[in-house]
Amino acid sequence: MDQAEELFAGEVRDLTSDGFGVVEHPNGRIFFVPGVWLSERGSFRVTEIKTSFGRAECVGLDQTSEFRAAP
Repeated sequence: MDQAEELFAGEVRDLTSDGFGVVEHPNGRIFFVPGVWLSERGSFRVTEIKTSFGRAECVGLDQTSEFRAAP
């Protein structure tokens, strides 16, 4: 089972209706991540684990989305 604070690499494969990125952990569990865009790749830190999914935060992006714009 994943431990809180664990880092993993992944890609945002979808967005939820409330704007969270959907990222699959290497073990298959789905994590919801705020502040990311579709197709971005990076490093994510586990912040919460539920039975079938979890929450994570983005700690760095290796590839940004073409839709990301500077404020």
